[in-house]
Amino acid sequence: MVNVTVSKKKLFQMPKFLGLKVVHASQIIDVLSCPSSGLARIMLLEPAGMYIDVEKEFIELLSVKSGGWLISDRAGSLSYCPSKRFHDGHSLVKQEPCWGELAQYAINHTLTSAEKMDSICNSIFGGRSVGETVAAEIDLEAADFSDALMWLKEGKKVSRKGWNAGGQYCWMVRAADDSPYGDHFALLNAQNVVVPWQPSVGDVLACDWVVVV
Repeated sequence: MVNVTVSKKKLFQMPKFLGLKVVHASQIIDVLSCPSSGLARIMLLEPAGMYIDVEKEFIELLSVKSGGWLISDRAGSLSYCPSKRFHDGHSLVKQEPCWGELAQYAINHTLTSAEKMDSICNSIFGGRSVGETVAAEIDLEAADFSDALMWLKEGKKVSRKGWNAGGQYCWMVRAADDSPYGDHFALLNAQNVVVPWQPSVGDVLACDWVVVV
């Protein structure tokens, strides 16, 4: 794997695939070399019109060719994989409809104008006003549990949009010398009580994780 300076925001526009871990990837349709510089341009199939500029050393070292796949891990590091090997080891992660779009659609089609704001506050923000909400999405796309686990290890608090009761969030509690407990997860539940927490199957498969601030 070779590190290339490209923004994560741009790399994460590529489709999401699952192999040994979740990655973003797109098939390469062409590799263009710029004679006047040390850069090469990788033209990608998806999203349409997307390209990545890299050092020519990246192309040469990894033998990057059209038809193969450009891969980005969650850290934003790029790698290359020939087409057959990529298809043998990866499957497309089907993107679920955006939660915000679904909520807006339901509100627009089932509620009167007078009911809309109360419904948004109650169902999305757990009864808080918009200014008091504790959830803040830091990624443009739906984040899966691998993202949540990364954030937990970084010491951040996380929550799910799909949790019925508003205001719930969890975090990782690190082991301390004066404590008999090892590393574990804790959850502030809807009753404002801190309890031990283990992710359910639904939590692990969900793609609606957010960081709480």
